[in-house]
Amino acid sequence: MKSYLLSYDFSRGVLMAFTVLVFGLITYFSGNVDAIPAVTIGVLLTSFCDLQGDIRKRVFTMGLSILMNSLSFLLISFIIGNTLLLFIGIAVLVFFISYLGVFGHRANMLAFSGLMGVVLSMVQRYDGPGTLEHVLLMCIGGVGYIIMSTLFHFLTKKRQVNEKLAELIALNANFIHLQWERNQLNQKVDESKRLDLHQQITEKQESLRELLFTNELLGGASKTRNRQMLMLVELIDIAELTMANPIDVYSLRQHPNWNEELFKEFQDELHQQYVWLKKMELFLRTDKPINFTRENSPTREDFSQKIQEFAESHDIIKVRAISLALLNYKDYLERQTAKIANVQHLLQSRKNKELQPILEVYREKFVSSEEYTLQGFKESFQLSSPILRHSIRLTVSMVGGYFLGLLLNVENPYWIMLTVVVIMRPSYGLTKQRSIQRVLGTIVGVLISIGIVLITNNFYVYLSIALTSMIFGFSLINRSYFWAATAITLNVIFAFFLILPDQWGVIQFRLIDTFIGAVVSTVVAYTILPYWEFKTLRSTMIDTLQANQKYMEEITHFYCNPDSDINYRLSRKKSFAASGELNAAFQRFTQDPKSKQNNAKIYYDWLVLNQNFLSGLASLGSYIQNHHSAQIKNEFKQSMEVISDKLDIIQRSLNHDTSINPEAQVAQDFQIAEYWKEIEKRRDQELAEGNLKITEQFRLEMQEVKHIKEDLNWLYDLSRKLVEVTNKLNFNAS
Repeated sequence: MKSYLLSYDFSRGVLMAFTVLVFGLITYFSGNVDAIPAVTIGVLLTSFCDLQGDIRKRVFTMGLSILMNSLSFLLISFIIGNTLLLFIGIAVLVFFISYLGVFGHRANMLAFSGLMGVVLSMVQRYDGPGTLEHVLLMCIGGVGYIIMSTLFHFLTKKRQVNEKLAELIALNANFIHLQWERNQLNQKVDESKRLDLHQQITEKQESLRELLFTNELLGGASKTRNRQMLMLVELIDIAELTMANPIDVYSLRQHPNWNEELFKEFQDELHQQYVWLKKMELFLRTDKPINFTRENSPTREDFSQKIQEFAESHDIIKVRAISLALLNYKDYLERQTAKIANVQHLLQSRKNKELQPILEVYREKFVSSEEYTLQGFKESFQLSSPILRHSIRLTVSMVGGYFLGLLLNVENPYWIMLTVVVIMRPSYGLTKQRSIQRVLGTIVGVLISIGIVLITNNFYVYLSIALTSMIFGFSLINRSYFWAATAITLNVIFAFFLILPDQWGVIQFRLIDTFIGAVVSTVVAYTILPYWEFKTLRSTMIDTLQANQKYMEEITHFYCNPDSDINYRLSRKKSFAASGELNAAFQRFTQDPKSKQNNAKIYYDWLVLNQNFLSGLASLGSYIQNHHSAQIKNEFKQSMEVISDKLDIIQRSLNHDTSINPEAQVAQDFQIAEYWKEIEKRRDQELAEGNLKITEQFRLEMQEVKHIKEDLNWLYDLSRKLVEVTNKLNFNAS
């Protein structure tokens, strides 16, 4: 609850309510009380486009929403007296405004503002000068909000970034804790948790990139900004490390000489990293002094000494696999500890190097941009386009809902349209989910309203509830739609209480209109050009495989030619994002009707295998960044090509190009396996000659070859399993 009250979402809700209150008081004391609704509508519609990011894009989008809603209001006011023209006008406006969503998230919120504007244009009729006056007051409210919002963002930009950094740190900490749980004895971890965490981390990284590497925060030489950028870079590296699975504990536990007590010390160190990150999260959220001291933390030498003692207490050859695995795990923990220490240093230190050399690269390559071109508008104008289908369904729902309202003689049929706007989503599953949450939230809001009405009839109490519920309603939409629906119901009901005498009528019709709107939205989403996820899931899987292949290429290139890591980081970002999108697509798939979920278990198995494959790439990619002791570049390249060929086979199968027969594991064909046998034979010869002490260079070479060989074998095994699972999929039956 505390983190929510300190969040940007809540602050924006307060800003919206505060702006409404300020302009409401101004109009009240100026003697123009009738202007309050118009100004409030202007503030509300403009606030929907107030998204974090580039200040120019944000102000432009909010300004565009003012213009678009003004024109919509003028058009609706002109045709509202003619029922036929009104239906045609609503259909045209709704279709083209909703189709703006083809340009991305910011345009999607502009479309939402425009659709709400169409609905609110029908609340009250105006004639002649009254229409222009209402539009002018809406513009004043909108411009006022832009001014307040710009000031708010300028004063809180540091806190906004710190909030998102804290959220990203918390997600990384949770991933580390999940890894710790997985390594516990006899502990099973729910794979869905790992998939969801990965998706959340990827989305949070993307929002931070946009917030930090756009023009909004690039005013002058800001040490704070540079420090935050460096923190993001370190946190992305930590995410890659946490994604990796550096040790196969399950297999090692099958070894007769396995030492659980020794491994527990490694587990304790991993848990300390989790605690360390949670302290950093608290520091960023509260800005209060935190004791980061880590008591009794073992040093690098401590772990090395214990591994050496373990090896010497057994037959060195027999426990070699365990010793090398623990040495590599020690190295992994050291790298992760160093990254976390860098974040702590950036949190506490005011001195930091400039990021200008990589800033332009990040702005050019790493920040996803939305293209606003006529070509993109045309390309999506085909029946297979999800956006076009959604626009058609939304148009049918709103026009049909309004017609049904008139047919049933509903007092405020535009409330049905309002319900449709906030419920209707591109997919049936999300629409159904929102319909249920909306109806339940409305029922709870109505019950609360009845209780309050029975207790008091005080104007100021109603005003306070309307403003307070506005804050919670619009700040909870992305967190809990049920509670957002409850708060919005309270806001609408008590706002109407302030201007209408019939309180019970408002409550009654609000409940009826919401129910009708929910039913209309759900029925239309299922029957009119429905969008089923299974039809596009295959293409999303192919995109993920292609991103993974590019990631593999850059890992190979960087290991063989360790120079600039920009392309490596870019491919890693795209691979993580593609897997996150695949998980999101699967979640939408599970929300579709059961009849549209054929092969759900097989899809889930494929998803988990892909996530494990990405973990393998992350493990390999993070390891090779500072390990180049072994001369195995050609062997490494050959092995990666073998695995990449497997991914090519899977893509051809997904494209129905050819059928696939499961193939046997042929990891022994990897040239690196032969190289490992050679150096293992060399070490055995040294031991046979009584030379127990190994040189540092040779030890590092053995560690590196062992780690890379096992990662490659694991990746190959996963690719082979992906081939088998892909072969099971029956897309025709889906």
